[in-house]
Amino acid sequence: MDDLWEEEPPATASDALYVYVSHLRGIVGRDALRTRGSGYEIEVGSDELDVRRFEQHARSGREALEAGRPEEAAAILREALALWRGPAFGDLADARFAQPAAAALEALRLTALEDRIDADIALGEYSRVGAELEALVAEHPLRERLWGQLMQSLYAAGRQSEALDAYRRARTSLVEERGLEPGPALRQIEQAILRQDPSLIPAGPPSSPRVSGVRRPATPLIGRERELVRLCELLRDPDVALVTLTGIGGIGKTRLALEAAERLAVDFPDGVCFVELAAISDPALVLPSVAQALGLQGDGDDGLALREHLRELGLLLVLDNFENVLEAAPALSELLAAAPRLKLLVTSVAALRIASEHDFSLPPLDLPAAGAASDEVALGAVPAVELFVNRARAVRDDFALTPENAGAVAEVCRRLEGLPLAIELAAARVRLLPPPELLARLTSRLDLLTDGARDAPERQRTIRAAIDWSYRLLDADEQLLFSRLGIFTGGATLEAIEAVCDDIATLDAVTSLVDKRLLGRWGDRTPRFVMLETLREYALEQSGASGEAEALRRRHTRYFLEFARGLEAGLGGPEQGRLMERLEADHANLRAAIAAAVADGDGESAVGLCAALRRFWQVHGHVDEGLRALESVADTFPDAPPLDRNKVLNGAGILLGERGEWAAARGRFEQALAVARQIGDQQRIAIALSNLGNISLNEGDLDAAYRLYREALGLYEQLDEHVYQAVALENLGLVELARGEREQAIATFERGLARAEAGEATHEAASVSIPLARARLAAGELERPRELLISALRTLQELGDPHKSAECMEAFANVAVAEGRPGDAAALLGAADALRRSIGAVRHGDQSSWYETTVERVREALGEEAFAAGTARGHLLAVEEAVALCGELSGRPAAPA
Repeated sequence: MDDLWEEEPPATASDALYVYVSHLRGIVGRDALRTRGSGYEIEVGSDELDVRRFEQHARSGREALEAGRPEEAAAILREALALWRGPAFGDLADARFAQPAAAALEALRLTALEDRIDADIALGEYSRVGAELEALVAEHPLRERLWGQLMQSLYAAGRQSEALDAYRRARTSLVEERGLEPGPALRQIEQAILRQDPSLIPAGPPSSPRVSGVRRPATPLIGRERELVRLCELLRDPDVALVTLTGIGGIGKTRLALEAAERLAVDFPDGVCFVELAAISDPALVLPSVAQALGLQGDGDDGLALREHLRELGLLLVLDNFENVLEAAPALSELLAAAPRLKLLVTSVAALRIASEHDFSLPPLDLPAAGAASDEVALGAVPAVELFVNRARAVRDDFALTPENAGAVAEVCRRLEGLPLAIELAAARVRLLPPPELLARLTSRLDLLTDGARDAPERQRTIRAAIDWSYRLLDADEQLLFSRLGIFTGGATLEAIEAVCDDIATLDAVTSLVDKRLLGRWGDRTPRFVMLETLREYALEQSGASGEAEALRRRHTRYFLEFARGLEAGLGGPEQGRLMERLEADHANLRAAIAAAVADGDGESAVGLCAALRRFWQVHGHVDEGLRALESVADTFPDAPPLDRNKVLNGAGILLGERGEWAAARGRFEQALAVARQIGDQQRIAIALSNLGNISLNEGDLDAAYRLYREALGLYEQLDEHVYQAVALENLGLVELARGEREQAIATFERGLARAEAGEATHEAASVSIPLARARLAAGELERPRELLISALRTLQELGDPHKSAECMEAFANVAVAEGRPGDAAALLGAADALRRSIGAVRHGDQSSWYETTVERVREALGEEAFAAGTARGHLLAVEEAVALCGELSGRPAAPA
C-alpha cells in the first residue's frame, strides 16, 4: 500500500486493494495468486506471462537476425511486439515503485523494435520503415540507432540528400539535449553515405532456394508462433533428421508445415520440396510420388534412383498426409540412411514409429481460462479467440470483439476446444449469426460447422469431413471401439473402457486410437483416456447408426452403478480423499448414468447410483446438484429397493439441512425413518433418529434433540457400532454445551473421541475434536484445543471435507484471538465463510451462538473497519493459505503429510 499510495493512504486503501486482488484472481485464476507474508505472488508458467513470452521472442528474433535469417527474425519480433498493448504497468507506470521496472521493459521493447526494423531493412522494406522511423525519431530523438536506421533506409531508397539531412537533425538533437556529438556508429554511417558505400544497401533477402510444391496459404498463421519456433529449432538441430507433425484432422498440421517450409527455405541449400500424399493410399506409390515432385522420371518403387539423387542434397522434404500410407515409413528410413544431409518433415494423424522419428504432437490452440473476465482486449490476445476474430473479419469486415460479444466468442472457442478448423468454420457463420446466437446453436457441432471455403480440400470444408478422413483410416474393430467410446463423458479409465466396450477394447486398440490422436491420454497414476467433444459427437452418431446405442448405454449405467457402490463403503474412512477424487474424475459419467437410468425408467439403477453418491455430493461441494438428483429419484421411483430408497431420503435430508431448509429436511428424515422401520434395519433407524435430532437441535428444541440422540445411541450400543456411537456422543455433547453444561459436554466429547479412535474412524475423530476444542477454549485452555484443531484440520484436508474444514477454521479464529492476533482471526472467519459458500452450504444452528460470540470478540479487538478489511482478506485466501495460517497459529504444519 505504501507503494500504491505514496502519500498517506486513504482509510479505504485496504478494501480497495482487496478488490483489485479479487479482480486479478478472476483473470489469472484463484490458484495462481498466492499470499506470501504481507503481500501476494503470482505463480504462472513462463509461457503464461506476457513479459516472459516477450523476452523469449525478442531473444529468438535477435538470434535469427544475427544468424542471417531476417525474414524469420521479422516474424518473431512482430509477434513479440504484438504482446504490448500500452505502456508497461499501465496506469501505475509513473508510480515510484514501478518506474525502474517500467523503464527496463521499455528499453527492451525499443531494442526489439530496432531489431525488427533492421530485419525489415535487410528484406528491402526501405520505404515502409522510412515513414515509421520518422515518427520514432521524433518520439525518441536521443536514440542514435534509430537515426542510423532512418539514414540507411533513406539512402537505400535513393534519397541520399534526405539521409544526410537526417544526420544533421540527429546531431542538432544530440548537441542541444546532451551537449555531445553523435557517436562513432552514426558518424560512420554519414561517411559511408558520402562515399556511397554499397554495403549500405543490403542485398535484400537471400535468394530463395528452390521451393517446389509449397502452395501459398490463403490465410495467415495465427496462434502458432510458439510451435513454429520449436518446430524450426528441431529441424535445424543437426541431430534431428525426421520430425513427424501429428494431430487429429483439423488441428492445423498442414498449415504449420507450410509455414515452417517457408521459414526454413534459407536453411537448406537445395531448397524445400513439398509432396502432397492425400490422394494416394498405396504405400508403394510414396517413393514414386516423391521422385516425381523432384522432377525425376521413371524411378521404380524400389527408390534406387531417388536415393542416389538425394545422396548429396541438403534438402528439406515435406510429406503431407502420410497417415494414408503408414506402411511406407520404413522406406523413409532408407532415404535418410542414403542421404545424410536430407531432412524430413512429415504430417500425419499417427506417428510413423520408426527409429529416427521425433514425434511433434500439435495441441489445440490456447483457450481463454474458464471463468476469466470477458475483457475484449485480453481475450483478443488468446490464440483461439484471435483466430476466430481474424476469420470472422474475412466474412464481415466490421466484426470486432465488444463487451457484448466477447464472452460468447470465448465460450464458442472453449466449446470447440481450440480446434482450428472448427473455429474457422464457426467464425464463417458470423456472416449471419451474431456470436451469442452462434453459441446457442453449438449443441450440434457437426451440423453447424459446414461452411468451409470452396477452394479448400474437401476434407477441410466441414468438420464432419475432417473427422471422416481420420475415421476411414481405422480398421473395423478400431472403428467400432471409437464409436463405443463416445458413451463416456469426460473420458474414462482403461478399466471402464474394457468393461463397457467389451472384447474389442484391447490394449492395442486403445493404443492405436491414442497414436492416431482420436483419443487423448491424461494423468500418470491412473491414466484417463479422453475424446474431444467434437469427436465424441461423431462417435455417438456412429454408435447410433450401428444400432447398439441402447445396449451400450445400459452397459455404461451398469458399470458406473457398480463403480459407485464399490467406493461408497470407503467414504468416511481414511481413504476418503482418494476415493472422492476418483468419483470427481468420473462425475460426468456418473451424472450421465443417472440421467440414462431415469430416461429408461430404470429406478433400481437411478436410485442405487444416487444412494451411493449422497456423501460425495455433500462433501465435495455439489450440494445443489446432489439435492436435485436425490429429490428427483425419491419422487420418481417410490418403489425402488427400500435400503437404497432409505439412503436417498436420508441424503436428501442432509443436503436440505446443509442449505438450512430444516422443515423440508425433517420431512425427508421422517420418510427415511419409516422405510428403515419397514425393513427392520436398526442401523438405518438410528441414523434417521440422529438426523431428526440434528433438526431439533438446529431449531432450538434441546429436549427433543437430546431424547432422539439418546435413543439413537442406545441402538448403536446394541449394534456395537463404535463409529456411530462417536457421532451420537458428539451430538449429545452439543446439546449439553447448548444447555450450558460445559464440563458434562467436555466429558461426553472425550468419550466420543475415544470411541472414534477405537474404531479407527478418522473423520468422526476429527469431527468431534472441533466442538471439544471449542468447549476447552471456552474453559480458558489453549494448548489442548490447538492440538485437537490442527490434528482435525489435517485429517479433514486429507479426506477432502470442506464443510468441516470451515468449522475448524472458525474455531481457530478463537485461538488467534487468544494469541493476540485478531487480524488473522478475522481472515480465518472470512476464509471459512468463502469455503462454505463455494459448496453451497450454511452454518448449522448449533454453531451460531459460538460463531456470534467469536465475531463479537474479533470486531471488538479490531474495530469495524479493520474487521471488514480482515474478513475481506480472508475471502481472497486460497484454502491452502488459510490452512497454512492455522498451522502457523498452532505451531505445527497443517498440510497433509
